[in-house]
Amino acid sequence: MMEHPPMADEQTYRDVSALLIHPAELDDIAACLALDRSYTTNEVWQMVLEPRQGLATLGVRFHAVRLTREVRHPYPRPDEELRALWQHDISDVLVARLGDEVVGFVDMRALVDRGCVWVHNLVVHAPFRRRGIGRQLVEAAAEWGRERGFRRFIFETPTKNGGAFQFFFAIGAEFTGFQDRYYSNQDIAVFFEYRV
Repeated sequence: MMEHPPMADEQTYRDVSALLIHPAELDDIAACLALDRSYTTNEVWQMVLEPRQGLATLGVRFHAVRLTREVRHPYPRPDEELRALWQHDISDVLVARLGDEVVGFVDMRALVDRGCVWVHNLVVHAPFRRRGIGRQLVEAAAEWGRERGFRRFIFETPTKNGGAFQFFFAIGAEFTGFQDRYYSNQDIAVFFEYRV
């Protein structure tokens, strides 16, 4: 288990009701890139292509596979890719802050022609996970989208991130598809739709 450095005001950080979510400023980008975006999991989702039943049927199935031990995976998007999304105004970024510390972010893009908001990245700094920060970031993203007339959100995650699957199911998102070799590390992306 990774240790995180001691914080100045430990009480502030225990209470996530003090969480502030706001549009990112230039200084926030470096803080977002410094977060531990890796994840550990003891479950992955395996894709199985089912045998073709003639020309009219194609079957794809995903199922959870328990691992014999927890495995740590690096985040599928390198810093350069995240910087490119943000520097070219491809994404709008909201950051979550506890006190002076950035503890998470969500970045998204309104796809007007598809009538949805595409959430490229939803990240909570590893030491702050499982405290409701991810859910609050989703709620902030939903508010951002509603203000622009959107009610559909598409989230993406690699098949290796079992925790993300559990999170998306818990918030009521539904599986909508996948793309092989989607990330720069060639991982499969699975897509979830969330409606507000």
